Amino acid sequence: MINNELNQFLRDYKIKAYCSEIKENSLSRIYDFSLLPGSKVKNLEKYSSEITMFLRECSEPTINIIYQQNIVRFEYIKYNRPNINFFDNVRNYWINHSLNCYIGNSLSNDPVFVNIADTPHILIAGSTGSGKSTLLNVLISNLLRNNVDTNLIDLKGIDFIEYNRFNNFKISSSYEEALQLLKLSVHKMNLLYSFITSGKMKKEEIIPSVIIIDEFADLIMQDFSGEFKNNLLKLIQKCRAVSIHVIIATQRPSVKIIDGNIKANIPVRIACKTSSGIDSRVILDESGAEKLIGRGDSLMRDAQGNFIRFQSAYTTPEDAIKNLILNK
Repeated sequence: MINNELNQFLRDYKIKAYCSEIKENSLSRIYDFSLLPGSKVKNLEKYSSEITMFLRECSEPTINIIYQQNIVRFEYIKYNRPNINFFDNVRNYWINHSLNCYIGNSLSNDPVFVNIADTPHILIAGSTGSGKSTLLNVLISNLLRNNVDTNLIDLKGIDFIEYNRFNNFKISSSYEEALQLLKLSVHKMNLLYSFITSGKMKKEEIIPSVIIIDEFADLIMQDFSGEFKNNLLKLIQKCRAVSIHVIIATQRPSVKIIDGNIKANIPVRIACKTSSGIDSRVILDESGAEKLIGRGDSLMRDAQGNFIRFQSAYTTPEDAIKNLILNK
C-alpha cells in the first residue's frame, strides 16, 4: 500500500521516479527508487526532506546510487532500534587480523569493520550523547580481544579505568604523562626503523601497538609549547611501517584543534552526531554528521573517500572484563 501512496506522492511532485522496493530490518527501512527516462538523481535528492516527511521517518536519509541497477537508495535509520551487543556479534565473524576491528552494522545490517593496520590511524568526533565513548569501548575491546598492546590517554582518568585490569592496557591521565608516552613512542619508532634497516629485525616480528587519545582538544589546549603536537605529527607521519597506530577522539572538532597536518595523515575518519555542519566538515570534509540521530548513529569516511553509515556496536569495560578475563 505504501508503494502506491509513495508513487502517487512522487507524481504529485512531478518526480520522474517510482519506488520499486521497500526493505526493512531491525536497524533501518530502505526505499529503492528507479528513475524514469529523462529523470535525474538530483530531482530525488532535491525533495529528500519532503519524501522524509511523507514517510514520517525520524531523520534525513543516507542516499546511495546503485548504478548497475538504476536505483537510488534512501536508507533511514530507525529511532527505536536495538543495541548491537559487541560480544554477542563479534563471535559471528571470523577476524583474521589482530587489527581488523568489528565496529557495528551498516543500515543494511551487514557487519562493518575497520582494519587499523591498513588505515593506519583513525579520527573520531561526536558531541555529548552521540556514542563516541561507546565506539571507543568497542575499539578497545577489539584490541584487547586480540592481545594488542594498547595505550590510552584520558585526562579524566575515570571512564576507562576498569581496563587497567588488562596487562596489555595502560592509561596516561595527565598532560605530562601523555607527552612522555608520545616521546617514548617516537623513540620506539626510530629504534624499530634502525633495527629493520640494519637487518636485526623483520617487520613481521613487530608486535602491533595502538595509542588512543581521548578528548584530544583538552590536551591541545594545554600544549602551550606545541611539544605534544609536534611529537604526534612525527609519529603519525612515519609509524605505520613499524605497526604503531593512533586513534584520536574529540567532542570539540575545530580547525584549531584538528588542523590540516593532522587530517592529511588520518584518511579514515568517523563522525558520530556533531553539533553543527561546520563540525561535520572538519571531520569528514562534508556536512551530514549533524543530521545523525545520536546513540551510535555514525558516518565513516574510509581511506578511498567513500561514506558508510552504520550503527555502532555497544559494550562497556565491565562487559570486556566479563568476556575477556572472567570467561577465560
